[in-house]
Amino acid sequence: MSFWLSALLLAVGAEKDVRDLSLEDLLETPIAVASKAQARTSRDTPGIVTTMSREEILASGARDLLEVLQLIPGFSFHTDVEGVVGAGFRGMWGHEGKVLLIVDGMEMNELLYSTLQLGHHYPVQLIERVEVIRGPGSAVYGGNAELAVINVITRGAKELMGVEAGARYAHSHAGFYDWSGGVSAGWAFQSGFEVAVNLGLGQGRRGHGTYTDFAGGTYTMGGASFIDPTLLDASVKWKGLQLKVLFDDYRVGSQDGYGLVSAAPANLRFRTWAADLRYRLDRWERVTPTAYLQWRLQQPWNVTDKASELFYSKTATRLKGGVLVEARPLDGLELVGGLEGWGDLAWLDDAELVGTQTDFAGKSSVSYANVAAFAQARWDNPWVNVSLGGRYEWNSQVGSNVAPRVALSKRIERLHVKLLAAGAFRSPGIENINLNAGIRAEQTQVAEAEVGLQLNELFYVSMNAFYMRLSNPIVYGFDQASGDESYINAGPVATAGYELELQLRGKYGFARATYSLV
Repeated sequence: MSFWLSALLLAVGAEKDVRDLSLEDLLETPIAVASKAQARTSRDTPGIVTTMSREEILASGARDLLEVLQLIPGFSFHTDVEGVVGAGFRGMWGHEGKVLLIVDGMEMNELLYSTLQLGHHYPVQLIERVEVIRGPGSAVYGGNAELAVINVITRGAKELMGVEAGARYAHSHAGFYDWSGGVSAGWAFQSGFEVAVNLGLGQGRRGHGTYTDFAGGTYTMGGASFIDPTLLDASVKWKGLQLKVLFDDYRVGSQDGYGLVSAAPANLRFRTWAADLRYRLDRWERVTPTAYLQWRLQQPWNVTDKASELFYSKTATRLKGGVLVEARPLDGLELVGGLEGWGDLAWLDDAELVGTQTDFAGKSSVSYANVAAFAQARWDNPWVNVSLGGRYEWNSQVGSNVAPRVALSKRIERLHVKLLAAGAFRSPGIENINLNAGIRAEQTQVAEAEVGLQLNELFYVSMNAFYMRLSNPIVYGFDQASGDESYINAGPVATAGYELELQLRGKYGFARATYSLV
């Protein structure tokens, strides 16, 4: 038995209710995830993009971000080491550094291994919209956007104009399963000042049965499989100045170690503190610069019990600054370019090398410097719209990587066609380099094509085909006898397939059906 309880404490709508929008309105909703600057509709943007509105998310019955992504073609989810659930995309395992998650402009992949933890994480009560680039995003976002980019926008001041609260609880014959709740508050004032706060809490259990590993080892899940999230984010905005802060505390209980059952349950913790400060200068008609400063501090895979074979206690931080410039020198021509630089620093919280704890080549800390430049041009003309761009990125240990991208698109009333080719890369994380100083970045080449058609006022259908080839994949290894981890660059792998999507929206309801074949 499970049920959903949602209580609306106060809401004053400032904009048109999404339930009143037609299919045409929704298809024309601006999204910016594929270009990082100018917002375009999913049919016009230079990428294969899917967006899920709050209305669709809540109506689907999804409990968290993972279940939202299950509704989007290409994603699959599996268990990785220590019972943590990660994402695969289009037939490739993307958990470690290949799929980028952004929440309110802040990157959430942890800095040590670049992994992304899902499952009863990021509750839907706080989500306004989810935008996904179904394909490479390295040309815009860099070294963790090799396969896909997930952009989560939480409830904002203009959407709220008051306070909202929601909660859910799930129980079965075996016992308690999970609960989650969220409170959001926000106000936008005529002076241009906006403020919003979102708080999400929860507790969960993966199951109550008996877990069996490949070697026949077992344990009773119950209290050894808890997943307890806490998420707090806040934003303030005044004219062109905006500050966002976030705290994420994701706690996981597991007795599933590195493929084999551990001697005793372990309590893992993934903590992130993040902030994003930016100023957008809207002074000139055809040129708009934005300066930004971002900070992130993370303690991933944190197990503080020294008696545990999974003991691990390290902290990593990143400070990034950059400038983004949007220009429209001619009608129909849009240019976007930027420069950014950042430093990564990691250190031991505890110098005792037990469990899975290692030092940094005999040192207690390590640091790396990074710089990047990116640019994109979009030319709209009567024959075919052309997007051309790329990114150059340099790391003080790994060296240089380049991600080019070209897209051709044409829209004729309700029909659109896209042809895309892109290069992408996955930069090694701090621990990848620590365990193999000679590790190189992964390289990916992708070709995609999409055709979409709004059949009438009720139906929209799209189909896309893709081919992806990954060179130098970073492959993980673990020696169960010695407890040593390792990373190598392996041989190339490739996938190909197609994805279908059908949307229906009318006066009495809506539906979305998807199919993916790899």
